[in-house]
Amino acid sequence: IPEQQTVDEVKNIPTTFNRNAIIIEENGIKVPYVEYFTYSKNGEQSSVIEKIEGLSDKQISILCDYIELRNAYKTHRKIAKDNAGIKDSEDFDKSLVHIKNIYENFIQKNGNLFDNKEIQFIKDYDKDFLDIILLEKKNEEGKIVVASILERNIFVNSKQKLPTSIEEHVLYSMNKKFGEIDIAYLEENFGANWQEICKGEIFFCPEEEKFIPKNIYLSGNIADKINYIESSGLAEKYAENISALKEAMPKRLTIDEIDIQGGLPYISKEIYSSFCDAINEGIGTNSYTFQFNETLCTIECVSRGKNENKYFNQIASKFGLSLSEGMPFDSEDSVSSKLKRLNNALDCFVQGGVATFGTRQKKDESYEVYAKRKGIWEFEAKNLFVELNKLLKRFIKNTPGHSAIVEKKYNDSLNSYVVPKFDGSFIQVDGLRKDLYDYQRRAIAQMLYNRTGLLDHAVGAGKTLTMASLMKTMKKMNMCNRPVMIVRPNNIASIKKDLESSFENTKIVYVMAGDGKNNSIANSLKSIKNEDFDLCVMTESALAHIYVPNAELIDIKRDIVYQNELMDAILSDNQKSTKYETVLNEIRKRISKLHENLKLLEIQEEKDKKTKIGISDIGFDFFCVDEAHGYKNLATETGKQMTQGSGVAESSNKAKNMMSLCHYIHTLNNNTDTGIVMATGTPITNAITEMLVYFKYIKPNFLKKAGWDDKNFENTFYPPTEEITYDAIGTPRRQKVYGKISNINALSPMYMTLA
Repeated sequence: IPEQQTVDEVKNIPTTFNRNAIIIEENGIKVPYVEYFTYSKNGEQSSVIEKIEGLSDKQISILCDYIELRNAYKTHRKIAKDNAGIKDSEDFDKSLVHIKNIYENFIQKNGNLFDNKEIQFIKDYDKDFLDIILLEKKNEEGKIVVASILERNIFVNSKQKLPTSIEEHVLYSMNKKFGEIDIAYLEENFGANWQEICKGEIFFCPEEEKFIPKNIYLSGNIADKINYIESSGLAEKYAENISALKEAMPKRLTIDEIDIQGGLPYISKEIYSSFCDAINEGIGTNSYTFQFNETLCTIECVSRGKNENKYFNQIASKFGLSLSEGMPFDSEDSVSSKLKRLNNALDCFVQGGVATFGTRQKKDESYEVYAKRKGIWEFEAKNLFVELNKLLKRFIKNTPGHSAIVEKKYNDSLNSYVVPKFDGSFIQVDGLRKDLYDYQRRAIAQMLYNRTGLLDHAVGAGKTLTMASLMKTMKKMNMCNRPVMIVRPNNIASIKKDLESSFENTKIVYVMAGDGKNNSIANSLKSIKNEDFDLCVMTESALAHIYVPNAELIDIKRDIVYQNELMDAILSDNQKSTKYETVLNEIRKRISKLHENLKLLEIQEEKDKKTKIGISDIGFDFFCVDEAHGYKNLATETGKQMTQGSGVAESSNKAKNMMSLCHYIHTLNNNTDTGIVMATGTPITNAITEMLVYFKYIKPNFLKKAGWDDKNFENTFYPPTEEITYDAIGTPRRQKVYGKISNINALSPMYMTLA
């Protein structure tokens, strides 16, 4: 035996992968031993054995029967693999009879394998114990049944499963070269006329300049693909593409079927500007005029010099506003105050906020009086919004040019998503001992096509196994080199057990906290830097030991540029507005605060570079994140409103770290929405904004291309309203609430392009 580790050193390895229970006869007596596998310094495998002390005669008898069953099981699996796809195999039939006999003898003497406490001691001495236990399971009725391998050959010979249709040939081609049709394969099977033969099953995408299978091409945002072809002057050349895309396009909605209200992204600035002109025409006065400010994206009521109440009262009457004493537009109040209140409400109307006139507690006013007055004012503001929305909808519907614009923008951006369909029947996962369900195969196929996505199967549906199978398949197809699964620390023990029982001939490394200094997370990360593996399982706490470039730094720098550009645009705008100076002051304060945060983050960034292991040094290039709902506390602009259902105002540290990780992997993949898969059984629990968070993590470029930001996403799919509630003494209070989900016809298929 070559020079090797000692028994004590080998025993301390925290895994059962390296041990086998054996029986050695000594003077006619069966003596139990455990065999530990190890490696010499030159890489040769060897083993050392150690006698198992303290077993009773009954336990030794059980161990002997177990070893006989284990050896028969291993032999049977090998014969089953060698005879995969062969009908009426004599070798397999003989092996099946043999293992059944041994299995039945075992349970007659020792009882069933399932939940048998008397055989649990074996797990400490044998790496195959979990495999043998899984020869039995409970069915839905609670009865113990045998595994499929004791009834039939569960292995399929993929080489003998030849495609029988054009669609299967395309899928087989994609199986060999995912992400792109393998033209050489199609030419080999169909000859020079392959393109004509495969017509309808594949399409050439002029935007991406490659062939794409129909399930990908005829899904997603169909209108975007049609508009690209037509705007590029390629309509005649790709007439068949346009015909197929239009056939897949959902039914277009008319203006009567579309929700119209202020703040929605499919109502353009031009429409707001024309809407102001229509209001001015109806008022018929030159004293006050409504203008749309494109720079600030607001409607403003602007004085033309005659600041008289009688002229302003015409405006108030136009919108049904009360001129009674104590109301926001009290006829005796100053015009400047009333003008400011009206403009506050108009800001909220255009930007999709909750109706408000904005009021403060007066110097000699009690809180009870103030709260009651505020509640009454909010009723009035809500009535104003109702009237404005009625006017806006009537204006758009009665203006053919505008209604056509809204219809096209709505249908192109919201009503053009088609859910993709995937067939994963061709998926073969090397080393997997279990059969995958159809939904797992479809999920793997979808993630392989897109190389990203949200796995939102129900709790208990086998998401961990699906992710592990995906990672193994991607590794086999050279789509990644060092895939890693991020899990919660309290789940890693059960995940390790599941993976070890589900895979064979698979090298899985684990990065988790150990019992001592030599088995720390940092040392585990260092040890795998130069180690090859099929997949790595890492606890989320390990991320704290890895240096990942901070995405928050990039966001702050981008925000500083944006704020400076906005300030320059306001300063160069010829439109005069009383709001400009207020807005400019707010921007200057924000820029100052951003620079302060940037300085602190840059100091921390330099510290992390010196003290942590760089993610680029480890080489992780594909991530699967389990329990993704634990990272949904990512700040949104809507979350700053501090209303239940609007999201969160401040990102948790976990969410910040995950965003940095996602940004890193997207950058690594040439700034494409690829490289990360998230899994959760509860994707959306409190607010639709949680869906937006998953898009930010997984498909940020999709959001950017579609023009979705926090505000218009909320206004479009989860518009806020407001209610007036009363406390115990009858004081009214305004409360922002979220009502029904809007535009579900667009929200559902858009989500299913991700999940």
